[in-house]
Amino acid sequence: MFNILREYEKSNLSIKAFCLENNIAPATFHYWKKKYNDSTVNQHKQSGFATLHVTTPAAAIFAEVNGIKIYQWVDPAYLKELL
Repeated sequence: MFNILREYEKSNLSIKAFCLENNIAPATFHYWKKKYNDSTVNQHKQSGFATLHVTTPAAAIFAEVNGIKIYQWVDPAYLKELL
């Protein structure tokens, strides 16, 4: 029945015209459409999007002072207080 529902989506016909063309009772078509719902039919279609896997690169060191690694900009006055 998934194939018939997919054919209907591609046909751009009304349900009545599609059922007449495919010798399906409209009540039967509505039953299966309701049973499988549009979301279920869409699960069986490819989405058209590719899966993208993003990896986080290792954090870049902004500066290193006396063995202290700084990974982002820091106010020099603050660093002076720490040292």
